[in-house]
Amino acid sequence: MTEDTGASAEATVSCAMCRAEVPLSVAVAGEAGDYVRYFCGLDCFAAWRKQGVAQGSADAGKHRE
Repeated sequence: MTEDTGASAEATVSCAMCRAEVPLSVAVAGEAGDYVRYFCGLDCFAAWRKQGVAQGSADAGKHRE
């Protein structure tokens, strides 16, 4: 028999900067070439963009919500 705990099994993703696990429904997405990176919030997204610009990455400026 399966026990229902009342909690839904929501998909989570790992933040590309701090590696925190966040629900996919609240993650900020940033496109990086042919794939998407997820961030726990705008602070980590901004840090990733800043890091990419400093390294000269063409992908760091793209944003998708």
